[in-house]
Amino acid sequence: MATSATALLEQGFALLEAGDSLRASEVFRVALCAAPELVSAHLGLGVALQKQRQPDAAVEAFTQVLALEPDHWGAHFNLGQLARIRGDLETAERHYRAALAMRPRHVPSLANLGLMLLRLERTVDAIALLERALAIDPALPDVRRRLGLALCSAGQLSRSLPYLEQAVAESGDDGYLVNGYALVLLAAGQPDAAIAALRGALLRTPDSPELHSNLLMLLHFSASYSADAIFAEHVRWAQQHVAHLPLEAPTTDTSDPERALRVGLVTPHVVTGPVPNVLLPLLEHRDPQRLNFIFYANSSRADAITARLRAAVDEWRPIETLDDDLFAAQVRADRIDIMIDLAGHSGGNRLLAFARRLAPRQLSWLDYFDTTGVPAIDYILTDDISSPEGTQRHFTERPFALPTRLCFLPPQEAPDVSPAPVLRNGYLTFGSFNRWAKTAEPVRALWARLLTAIPDARLLIKAREFEDDDIRTAALARFASHGIAAHRLELRPPSAYAEMLRQYADVDLALDTFPHNGGATTLDSLWMGVPVVTLLGKTMIGRQTAAMLHACGHSDLVAQAEDAFIAIGQRWHADIAGLSALRARLRDHVAASPLTDAPRFARTFETALRYIWRDYCASRTA
Repeated sequence: MATSATALLEQGFALLEAGDSLRASEVFRVALCAAPELVSAHLGLGVALQKQRQPDAAVEAFTQVLALEPDHWGAHFNLGQLARIRGDLETAERHYRAALAMRPRHVPSLANLGLMLLRLERTVDAIALLERALAIDPALPDVRRRLGLALCSAGQLSRSLPYLEQAVAESGDDGYLVNGYALVLLAAGQPDAAIAALRGALLRTPDSPELHSNLLMLLHFSASYSADAIFAEHVRWAQQHVAHLPLEAPTTDTSDPERALRVGLVTPHVVTGPVPNVLLPLLEHRDPQRLNFIFYANSSRADAITARLRAAVDEWRPIETLDDDLFAAQVRADRIDIMIDLAGHSGGNRLLAFARRLAPRQLSWLDYFDTTGVPAIDYILTDDISSPEGTQRHFTERPFALPTRLCFLPPQEAPDVSPAPVLRNGYLTFGSFNRWAKTAEPVRALWARLLTAIPDARLLIKAREFEDDDIRTAALARFASHGIAAHRLELRPPSAYAEMLRQYADVDLALDTFPHNGGATTLDSLWMGVPVVTLLGKTMIGRQTAAMLHACGHSDLVAQAEDAFIAIGQRWHADIAGLSALRARLRDHVAASPLTDAPRFARTFETALRYIWRDYCASRTA
């Protein structure tokens, strides 16, 4: 009998190998009739039933294996697979871990459990399992891809880099993967390498507007690209991705150019952050008899700020799940007069919908700092410092200059302004709380020149990327290459927002980044009494801090050239009493400036929209 059962087992597994699971299951059942407690026959039957997509029967067969042999790792693994597929992740984890207890190097258990834990956002455990799987079997491209992205999202950027680099080599047409790789390179202070990675991906997948938009974003981080080159790339984006789209001709009532306007706002930023911090002063101080705001939220996220935004607008439209056709239909039904894009080429934008023309007049404003390149967007809201005379040629839109491009809500959690730390330290501390990604080689070189010119000064850099020990080590090495010793540098990791504001007590003078200036970071610094020295750039984002400094009356902190940047630092080093006095009154200067005058900003914003609308109405009746 044993010999007969053994022969049947061999036949059944041979049939499985040949892909004939139906005949294999019949053979295993015959074997079990001869030997009901034959573990291998129950196992083979379970595998055959799995292949036949009979999960319940397969579970029964594998469960019988465990009844006969409780420590059978193969049955546990297969039961884990079946549980995962049906969504019973707790049971799946139990079986995978049981299999690994007996076979710690079983790669499918390691990989499947790791990938499942990623879905459950148990990232630390998942990463450990996936790294073990790849160490045993490097030929797992999907695991390598998922591991690299998981490490990236967990802030372990340096550890993610080799996995992402190899994954990109294996699958360079995966836009999501290449974008993750590029962002890691950017975070490591290598913007040109990040740009090269995205350009390579676009050669393989030229029809990806998202990937191309990411390239446009990254160009602003590199000093290697002129304003002309950046503009040309925006035009290429439009030619590649929207030139073929049908252009609609939305209609509206133009008989009364002074009537209340229905204005659409489109953004994915609906929770606490810089965008709502600028929107709320406008929304909460506008004249509802003159401007009706309809908010198109391209995100389902929500917090207390979301509730405040909703209360400040006339209508709220969730659009995250709407395709461009349904979104356009909703806008038509809402009878929008002016649509305002608040995202540009940043993540979560709806530029492809704007390219069709959703409303009679369309504007770009706020969370992007350049032209969109979209012909159907008529205006870009800016100011005379951000976009001075002569820069119009870098926009496909018509620049419309407000007195100030924005107005912000001062942070309620901000502590009082502290005394200048030089008074207690005896030396000047420069600082930057911008992202390290903005601190490319030209920035580091200029800051090193400043430290060399003031030998007793220190530099404090606080950045989210400094959670990563390897990036901190590399940062110290880069400054060392410019002759700046480690003891003159303090590199701090990120912290909660209120704690970050408190840490401005350790900075005497902030240094702005370039060509990508600070935005919210500059405003935070000024509010905390810390003056910001900036190098005036050639692009809108490269002039953002200058515009803020002009608005609060401190254009003397704007350097026209690198030597002037050094000179400003030296001037304040020589005038500690003046620096201390400026610190004590800087918050009052900002509070009295257009940067926080919400009623004034709301009036000027309405005036701008009314001018644009009157011009449109006149064009329709001419």
